[in-house]
Amino acid sequence: MFVVVERDMLTIPVQLRMAQGSSCCSRKILVLFLCIMVFARERGTAVAECSREWPVGDNAGWSFGVLGWPNYKPFKTGDVLLFEYTKGAHNVVQVNAEQYSLCKVPANAPVWNSGNDRVTLARGVSFYISGFPGDCEKGMKIAVTGREP
Repeated sequence: MFVVVERDMLTIPVQLRMAQGSSCCSRKILVLFLCIMVFARERGTAVAECSREWPVGDNAGWSFGVLGWPNYKPFKTGDVLLFEYTKGAHNVVQVNAEQYSLCKVPANAPVWNSGNDRVTLARGVSFYISGFPGDCEKGMKIAVTGREP
């Protein structure tokens, strides 16, 4: 009898041999083995799905010159970006690639303005700018790629 075991994106065929006189015992061992594999897989998945909170701009916060901050950071889908800034001085606007390049704020864009904004990353590239006049042009914008965990 063959059983297929998946672990860390590897598929491993495992051949189990049952003696003729001990099929009941062999079935119990097989069920136990499969339960252990399912438990191990679930534990590994749960650890991989933990999200991380990223303070945008590190100690400087959401500020001018934050443009290169995302470089070389291993963002994952579900991670949380923490935008900290003085309320009323800036905001956070989610835009598309063209709006990001042109520093344009569309009328229907999602806007955060609490000064302590938490934004959960979606899969793919997300673009954020400050919608206050002149902020984006001075480098208050980031593009972040959320990868699958």
